[in-house]
Amino acid sequence: MAEHVIVTHTDLDGVAAGAVYCRLRGCDPAEARIFFVEPDALPSLMKDLARWAGQGVEISISDLGVNSDTVDKIARHASTMARRGARILWFDHHVWEEEWVERLRSAGVELYVDRSTCGAGVVAKYLGGGDELVEELVAATCAADLWRWDHPLAGKLFRIVGRYRGGRGYRWKRSLLEQMARGILWSDQLQEALEDYVDRELEGYNNALSHVRVLDVDGCRVAFLARHRGPPNNSLLASYILSKTGADVVAITRGFRSVSLRSRRVDVRRIAVELGGGGHPAAAGAPLRPGLLHRVLGFLVPAVLERWAERRVAEAIRRAGCTPRAAGGGGWRVM
Repeated sequence: MAEHVIVTHTDLDGVAAGAVYCRLRGCDPAEARIFFVEPDALPSLMKDLARWAGQGVEISISDLGVNSDTVDKIARHASTMARRGARILWFDHHVWEEEWVERLRSAGVELYVDRSTCGAGVVAKYLGGGDELVEELVAATCAADLWRWDHPLAGKLFRIVGRYRGGRGYRWKRSLLEQMARGILWSDQLQEALEDYVDRELEGYNNALSHVRVLDVDGCRVAFLARHRGPPNNSLLASYILSKTGADVVAITRGFRSVSLRSRRVDVRRIAVELGGGGHPAAAGAPLRPGLLHRVLGFLVPAVLERWAERRVAEAIRRAGCTPRAAGGGGWRVM
């Protein structure tokens, strides 16, 4: 019997993708090793996995993409695991370059990339579809992740996944993944979590708007926000800021380690790539990596780090351009 390792994104799509994998592969989520990670942390995690994963280990990676800075490191570690007998299944719906696909395929990864659905939908589609529960979970998840909101559970699940952060957040997401895999999509406990989240979300909107700075970057109207802990989710918050400010792009930092980029008109993935990140044309992110001097100065005077982050993002926008985004779609299966 295979030992299952689940590596997935930290949002609803990642949690749901992990649950769908468990349900379709007969994996007991309580026994699996589960890692919730952001894309920039994936090379480090793959390095750790490569130290022990081998024969009898099946690794599912879902809702996580690569970029030009990470693909070689990830492929190298994947190759080590594949040579030792580990099976690596990778499911994603982000934008991939053909050379990245070929790099991971040559490393022994069974890669499924399909931009026509969400991450959970890719898992379900290429592992055989599943039952009514899987179909319901995928429908709700895609409705939120693809910003359609045409399923009654979409907004609820989207919100509660981000209820906690840190270690408590990991335990909460794991609990949700286990419940979803066992067929529980909503309960009294989750309803209480939603009500608590919404109360804090409303406070978060008001607080955030008072701290937004809107700047013109070569004709591109950019709303910058260095946000605090707590709700709302970055995507919901960005949508609110876009509506209130009329900005072309919203750039949200938390702790100045990374930036989330959102837009209704501009291809923000191009901007993220300039910063060493990636994502979707409408929603992307990238690491920021401030140096020691800026970290020290930012600890003493937070505004110093805020201005530094704004300059970094502005420089990336100047390089990438405020390019209108085209409709996405299409996909492929790579074995």
